[in-house]
Formats: sequence, C-alpha cells, structure tokens
Amino acid sequence: MSPAADQLNLFAQARAQFQILQTGFGAGKQFFATCAAWQAADKPQTRLHYVAIDPQPLSLSALSAALSEQDFATSALRELAQQLLLQWPPLFKGFHLLQLTEQVSLLLVSGEVADCLPQIVAEFDACYAESALSLALPASHHRLAYPTNVTVIGAGIAGASVARALARRGIAVTVLERSHPASGGSGNPVAVVRAEPGGAHHPITALSAAGVSWLMRWVATHGQTISHDFCGAIRITRDERRHQKLATHAQDFPPQWLREIHRDDASALAGQTVADAGFLLPYAGWIEPAALVHALLDHPCISVKTGATVQSLQRHPAHGHWQMRSDDGLHTAACVVLASAFAQGLSPHALAIDSARGQLSLLPERAGHDLQMVMCRDGYITPAVNGMHTIGATMQKNDPCTEARLTDDAENFQRVQRLLPGFATDATQLVSGRVSWRAVTQDRLPLVGRIEEGLYASLAHGARGMSCAPLCGEWLAALMVGEALPLPAPWRDFLDPLRFAVR
Repeated sequence: MSPAADQLNLFAQARAQFQILQTGFGAGKQFFATCAAWQAADKPQTRLHYVAIDPQPLSLSALSAALSEQDFATSALRELAQQLLLQWPPLFKGFHLLQLTEQVSLLLVSGEVADCLPQIVAEFDACYAESALSLALPASHHRLAYPTNVTVIGAGIAGASVARALARRGIAVTVLERSHPASGGSGNPVAVVRAEPGGAHHPITALSAAGVSWLMRWVATHGQTISHDFCGAIRITRDERRHQKLATHAQDFPPQWLREIHRDDASALAGQTVADAGFLLPYAGWIEPAALVHALLDHPCISVKTGATVQSLQRHPAHGHWQMRSDDGLHTAACVVLASAFAQGLSPHALAIDSARGQLSLLPERAGHDLQMVMCRDGYITPAVNGMHTIGATMQKNDPCTEARLTDDAENFQRVQRLLPGFATDATQLVSGRVSWRAVTQDRLPLVGRIEEGLYASLAHGARGMSCAPLCGEWLAALMVGEALPLPAPWRDFLDPLRFAVR
C-alpha cells in the first residue's frame, strides 16, 4: 500500500490536526493507505483523526483474518494494525473512540450513514467518497486555536483524565491540587467499572457504555502499573418489571456485551449462590482508583502542584487570561478547567451540584468463599482484592459526617444479602471502610463543557467517575481544540455545565 501523491501533498499542508471522514470502514484498507501517506508526509507534531461510519463493522475474528491478508510495508503500519485489533470495540451501535497512537485516532461510528452523519460534531479537511480522496471545506481555518497552556483544578479522576487528554495533544498542563492526587472521591481502595444498562436511548446507559469501553481500551495499552481485573459483573434487578425492561434492552446489544443469565448459570460464573437471575456484563470488573489517577497524570506535559488550594478565580481585565490565587501564589492561564467538587464555587455561574456521602464496608476474604465476579444491584460487592471484598456504597445527600457508622455497615450488609444470600452471616463480619463524598446532579449526569470563554468544567461524575470521567476528559479536550467529538451531537446539551443554571 503506497501513499498517493495527492494525499502526500494534502498532508504536507496539515498543521496541528487533520480530520478525515469515511463512509464505511470494512477491513480498514483505506484507513491504512491513509496512514501510510501520513507517515510518509512526516508530520510528527500533527495529529490525524479518522472518522469512519460503518453500518456493520466486522467482528474481531473477521477483522483479524482480513488484516492477516494485508501487506503492511512498514513496522509502524504493522504496529498500528496490532493496536487496531487490541482495541477493537464491542460492536454495539454508537461511537467508539480508539486512540491507536499518540498521533492517530479512529472514531468508529457503528450505524447507518443517514442516521449517524448528523450526530457527528466535526469539521473535516477531507472525505472519502467512492474510495477517492476529496477536499472538504477548509475547516482548518475555522477550528479553535490550540491553547498553549491549561490549568486544571483538581487531581482526582476528572482532573487527571482531562489533563491526560490535553497532554497527549501536546498541550502543557498544570494541575493544582489542594491535597494529593486521588485524595477525594477518587481515593477509594477499589472501584467498580461497569455500564449501567437501563433501556434504549437512556443517557446514563449510553454514557456508561461508551465510558467503560473507552477505559478498558486505555487500560489495555497504558495500564501496566494499574491493579485491575475486568472479570465481568452480574447485574440483578429489583423486581420482575425491571428484569423484563432489561431483557428487552439486552436484545439491542451483542451477547458479548450484555445478555440475560439464569440463576444457576450466574451462580456458576460467580462461584457463589446468587440471589436471582440477572444479566451478565462481560465488559466490567474492578480497578484501583489511585493507581489509575497516577497513571493518567504520568505524562511529560503534565505538572502537578499539591498543597495548592485555589481561593479565587477571575479573568484579567486587560489580556483576558484567568488568574487563580492559591496558597502557593498566583497562577495565570489562557484556559482553566474546574475538575474538583471543591472548586465549583469558583465558577462565575452557579452550578447545581449536590454532595452525597458514601461509606464503604469491607469483608475479609475467607477460604471457601471465593467470588469470581462483581455482583451488583442497588450496590455491589467485589471479588477479594488485597484480602478484602469491598461492599458499597451508602448514599446520603448533604451529610457532613466524616466518621464511619455501624448503621451504614448494617445497610451494606443488607446489600450483600440481596446479592449473595448467606455469603456473610452477620453484619459484625463487616469492617467499616472509607467515607468520601461524591458530587452529583439531579439528572445523575456530569457537568462537562464550556462555562465561559477559556473556562471549562468536568464535574459531578457521582458514582460513575471511574467508568465515565476518562471518556469525558477526551470529550472535553476535543471540544476545546475543535476535534471530532467522541459522543453524538446531543451530548453537548446533556453534559452542558450550565444546563441547570439561570441563563
């Protein structure tokens, strides 16, 4: 596959980024031909964003077979093909963002072209029509300029995700953290990673599915230091009505992503007797939050300053940059991202965020009580990690109590009974775990997007921070620099940080 002359000439003019749209993807022949031309153009400081709409993407096995028959002229193309196989997503309808290298990303949109095209938020430099490369509108002249520096306030999962997404685009990021990374809600010993199946077209269902899929791809390529196990999860419903609703919902997904499961089969997979029939989520498991946060922050373009509590934020009247006064002095940046629940008060507009206290409980690992999968309903219990099962979590809005409570352990004990009857025989077997606070909104969706010129937010990720905040970081970074957004167009309104504010 040799690069065409017109592609080389076109790519040679590219600056910070270049975006191509293709209708169809198949086995990626056009994609790899484009990447060959991209590599020949030798633009190491420029990023290639390739968007492909495919009504029926190949299965992983079919793609693997097709790629084995292609002739890749360079080792870089062979490595790209390996990454494509490693990150190939579960093929449910929707947007799937694959970060194949630091410079090359693929946004695979699964669905009919007529339905999906209006959902794509992007300006393209070129498109493939009938296998020919065509110039599109000169979008590169209209795109937002890359900010030279960005300050992120908060080093939890939200701030770390935004920082990493910006840093991989070559943007210098300073992260201001009042304590230390993952010291707030991101500091729990274990977090459950799973989608929330809830019905067709439900925003939380869509966001959590896309978020889990993205996180698992990221960990597969960057997660060597992160303690995790994507062992799968079994979701039990509260009643027959909800069970039937999810059974209908499951019909829209491949069984590799979600399927109904009988009680005996669920018990066999879990290794323990489960309470009822439910639904198997193979793309799920647990992760160590602090390790994930530190891995996200581990990038040469990211500088973390701890012990920096930002006390005020205001725009400079002359040059328009934002000034932040903190314990260690004055910081100035062209762009600022609020990514800490404690920083919401810095916004010039009131943000509708509530505080929800959550307490975990721990159950010591015991011989003969091995649990192989995450179990969840209105709460969860994990397999033993470092000798402890994690159970949680309680949720009390606007509760300032910092001490662990035995009543909360009793509540968590009841959660275990609803999932695994008899797995724990008495609430006294539980050990009080960590207390932390989640920032939540009334519709349970986070606040992600633009507040004012140069001021953005990634806040209120609630109980789904580990599952959704990493993808939201990518979404926000793409919004800030004018790239193709990795979620459909309506998400600009669904995530709008000012959607509850008085305009």
